[in-house]
Amino acid sequence: LTAYRSTSFFEVMRSVARVFGYFLVADAGYVDCEELLIPWPTGPSVTYTSAKGVFNHYQSSTRQAIECAFGMWERRWGVLWRRLEVETCFATDVIQATMLLHNLCVERNVRLPPNDDRFVPLERTSDRLAGRPPAPRANTLRERITEAIRAAGLTRGPLPSGLVAPQAVDATVSGA
Repeated sequence: LTAYRSTSFFEVMRSVARVFGYFLVADAGYVDCEELLIPWPTGPSVTYTSAKGVFNHYQSSTRQAIECAFGMWERRWGVLWRRLEVETCFATDVIQATMLLHNLCVERNVRLPPNDDRFVPLERTSDRLAGRPPAPRANTLRERITEAIRAAGLTRGPLPSGLVAPQAVDATVSGA
């Protein structure tokens, strides 16, 4: 979060969120704030059918489409298979050029290259930030959307045939 907050993009996104109501969809590695929409942490109140669980399902579905697009883009351009070996001032140019070319390839139905043993995606870290999590804030974007889900009675779509939703476990044990 510190890296994100130190960028000019952070200030732009805060203004955009405040003025227009737009936000970024992010994973749980970020902190809940008005311009970032992150999932609820897992816990007893986040069940398969709860409003928070439904929120997490749709929030995750949105991220998956974006992550797949980035995966295809990365696979198509070998320069993205490793850290960019250009001066920082040229990194934006490389990223924009490969993105424009990728979009052109998608538009013209150019297939992705065949599987290549040399393609090894960059390692992604799932390490959580060290330290104490920030204090919860009241009435965040995530809370307002979750409340709207609850009020509208929205649910997840049906599971594919043969799959069963996780069931709540009753913590009480009756004994003789």
